[in-house]
Amino acid sequence: MPYIIFKGAEKGNIYKKLIKSDEVIYKKCIVSTNNNAWSTNKIIKDWIDTVYCSYFNNIPLENTLLIFDSAPMHTSLEVLKYISNKKINYVLVPKGLTPILQPLDVSINKPFKEAMKHKYESSIIYFSIKIK
Repeated sequence: MPYIIFKGAEKGNIYKKLIKSDEVIYKKCIVSTNNNAWSTNKIIKDWIDTVYCSYFNNIPLENTLLIFDSAPMHTSLEVLKYISNKKINYVLVPKGLTPILQPLDVSINKPFKEAMKHKYESSIIYFSIKIK
């Protein structure tokens, strides 16, 4: 299930609007917001709980492997401790090797993110025009 981070105040008006969308109501995606639309330690931990752990519902987490790139929020001590406490095995992909070792990040995730950004920006423009 996609976990999409939008730009906006945490749990603010944009978030409240997004959680009323059909995609969220019908469990097609999970949404979160923060001021710059980037991932944070808190968001990574929420993703682990809501997406990763639920995906492996019937499999012990110590039998799973989580592969992260070397983004700062993936390598933070707080997140690495959180993963270890859940007994999840993890590997950090060295910087510069994401396109080689994580091809889905380049071939699927990037176009998906760009399409979601376009859809979001279009809806914000429509929403602001409708208000005026």
